[in-house]
Amino acid sequence: MWHPTQGEAERTEKLILIQKLNPQEKKQMAAIIHAHKTEQTRDWLDRAVLMALEEKYKGQLAEL
Repeated sequence: MWHPTQGEAERTEKLILIQKLNPQEKKQMAAIIHAHKTEQTRDWLDRAVLMALEEKYKGQLAEL
């Protein structure tokens, strides 16, 4: 299990801001933020999705 750090939660919030995620991806990103705020754990698969989306949208994230 994985506990999102503050930095990961902030990066997740930036991903949501770029407005290109599908509804399932948005739901996963919101769950990561919620897990960080409530000190819960998430599956490692969620972290892998976060990392993949960061790579996919790194150009847009750099603009923020």
